[in-house]
Amino acid sequence: MSLMSPSGLWLLCVVAGIAVIYFFRMPRRRFLVADLAPWLQVARAGKRMSSERRAMISLVIQLAIALALVFAFARPFFTGPEGGRLELVLVNLSASTRARDATPLKVLAGLEKSAPAGASRLYIEKHALQIMIRAMNPGDRMTVIGVGARTTIISSGESEPAVLERSVSALEARNETAAFPSACQLAVELAKTERNVRVTVIDDGSTESADLAALNKLPEAAGKIRCVKVGKSAENVGIVGFKSRKKFNSDEIETTVAIFNSARQPLKIPVELYLDGKVQRAAIAEIGAGGTEVVNFSIDYRRGGTLKARLAVQDAIQEDNEAVDFLPPPHRMKVALVTREPMDEKAANDYYLARVLRSDTGVEGGFLAAADYKKIAQDKTALKSQFEAIVFDNWAPPAGELPPCHALFVNAETADIPVTVKGVLGDHPLIRKWDEGYPLMNYLNLRDVFLRRAKDLQSNDKATDVVAELVSSPLILAREIERRKVAYLGFNPADSDIQFKKELPLLVLNVFEWFKRGVEPVTQIVPGEAMSIPIDSAWKSVTVQPPDDAAPQTIDIPPDAENVMFFQTLRPGIYRYKADAEKVFAGGFAVNFGSQRASNVSAADDIRIGTVDERGGIANNRADATTLDALVEHHASAGLWLYFAAFALVLMVAENYLFHRRIFF
Repeated sequence: MSLMSPSGLWLLCVVAGIAVIYFFRMPRRRFLVADLAPWLQVARAGKRMSSERRAMISLVIQLAIALALVFAFARPFFTGPEGGRLELVLVNLSASTRARDATPLKVLAGLEKSAPAGASRLYIEKHALQIMIRAMNPGDRMTVIGVGARTTIISSGESEPAVLERSVSALEARNETAAFPSACQLAVELAKTERNVRVTVIDDGSTESADLAALNKLPEAAGKIRCVKVGKSAENVGIVGFKSRKKFNSDEIETTVAIFNSARQPLKIPVELYLDGKVQRAAIAEIGAGGTEVVNFSIDYRRGGTLKARLAVQDAIQEDNEAVDFLPPPHRMKVALVTREPMDEKAANDYYLARVLRSDTGVEGGFLAAADYKKIAQDKTALKSQFEAIVFDNWAPPAGELPPCHALFVNAETADIPVTVKGVLGDHPLIRKWDEGYPLMNYLNLRDVFLRRAKDLQSNDKATDVVAELVSSPLILAREIERRKVAYLGFNPADSDIQFKKELPLLVLNVFEWFKRGVEPVTQIVPGEAMSIPIDSAWKSVTVQPPDDAAPQTIDIPPDAENVMFFQTLRPGIYRYKADAEKVFAGGFAVNFGSQRASNVSAADDIRIGTVDERGGIANNRADATTLDALVEHHASAGLWLYFAAFALVLMVAENYLFHRRIFF
């Protein structure tokens, strides 16, 4: 015999208490009184049992009642010869389990808020698990496997129902899709070491049979695989993709919103774009039944903040009606214009290249004379920290003083782009062709640009790209040297009418946009993905502020590190970070989850698991569609507690009749 609730044996302390009360009970004091009723003496003479014996019999009955109640609470049972069964339960914890199937689909108007109806699929899954726990047979154990993008074991071989119920009540839906193949493989491996095992799959109805195919490798002794479907087909519209990026050669941000419709009919859904809580753009997305529609927005890029896309709709899953992205503040490149001779403020402001640089809102900087540049160039680290790009006008430093950053050389040769100057081409040399697909040539048309003179060049490096060329000579060259980018103009714009045309500002703008181009900063990741935070060499630590005012986390920066990794990204929202010396959280990134599989809450076909025959069908289906009521099973011996409880009740009635009844004369 075993016990379902062995912890109930602690109630045996009550039995000891009853015994102590009886043994230490004080006897009654006796008083002599005048006996005026002879018939009372006759009645006392007829008594057959002494008071001490009556007390002992009462004690025995009370102890028997207490023991019967204690054993009824502990729920004794007899195990079979094969022992208890291991219940292997796979439960879907993906984002689709948040769906409330009873919520009607409705387009919201104005400030109207959604009103979800009914229980979520996860709630019903937890209810199914609790039914299984309460219906566990004597000696049974249960292993609960949570299925998300990563398989987790919620409880392993647990036999105590109270422990299992606490674990189940703590389950939450994850911002992931369910990766059932790996979870099924884990279940197969766990089943190999058990003699008596049964597998149950509790799913919200969104899983296909192919995802559960690995369960066919279960031993034949495991029998049928119980499949419990808790969800039904519902109508839902969700954002499955949201991303923003700066337009090339523009001060605008382009935002893309991908929307999926799992409803049975076409829909017109209002889509709104917010920046820091303020509406920037709005549109109507027309989405076909079961289709996907992409909506594009363009907004001015004047400042950074939190971008949010919102669908004004009430449907089964509210969480996928919003998506966020982090928009970093516009970056202005630090640029220096270096000339051979120094210039006063008026001359510098009137210089044609200075006017061109001021017209570009993406750069900021000042002027340097060649002598001043040489002083700064002695410390390359300081030079790199002060400037991100340098424009050399009709003068270039020697090879040992070249900057460690991007550079534009105007009519000045450099070792970075090795060329041989064979002479000067006069008499208005013609520009023969230019590479329209090269980044420096965007939106440019050099057909109407006239040159007074240009250098006759010969390129000495095959790694250098010829961007534009004359009839017999390269004119504009460019090259990438590891992380540095270098451009070279083989003519003086002052000797051309390009200084009076839009082509010169466009050319300089293209050069700086090319300098900025590279690996775009990561501003958005999926939940659970590690985030690489770029750092500055002067930083000693980084503090990250998670969303919803959670406790900030500080990361110490190792020496010579270029970035640090942040791993606690399971919660969707905006994460902000700052350096140890900064007062405000300037940097940031978004954790956003969007998946067509998670937003598609239409129930899949019935599950079929088994060997695939020649026709592609399942020859012997091992999947058994199971309802919630069919999860309840009991052994005959599991009801022994009822007999103990009934026995205690009978003893209580007998004890009351024998010792506590009153006789009225």
